[in-house]
Amino acid sequence: FDRAEDALAAGQERWAPATASMKRSASATLDSARRFRLFVGTVLASLLFFALAFCVGLPALALRPQKFALSFTIGSLLFLGSFGVLRGARAHVRTLVAPHRLPWAAAYGSSMAATL
Repeated sequence: FDRAEDALAAGQERWAPATASMKRSASATLDSARRFRLFVGTVLASLLFFALAFCVGLPALALRPQKFALSFTIGSLLFLGSFGVLRGARAHVRTLVAPHRLPWAAAYGSSMAATL
């Protein structure tokens, strides 16, 4: 029995570090799962505002263009922000101000501001 107990104890020691890394990985997974839920929530919210823009704002565009502009702008900002939630705000801003994307990001931001 001694050899079996020693082998069992050695096996448990061998698996102990994996269990600790699995716990660290599980906490990271919970963080990424939360980020993904927030991402899905903001994408769904943006789709709601796009639907409002097209179903409510577009028919009334001649009478009240503010409804369409505001709904579409909020939908666009939520959609843009959803990727910031998914990747992290700092990383998302870093990609937006990258030299090859900066003119396009500036044009997008200025068009959003001009719409409102």
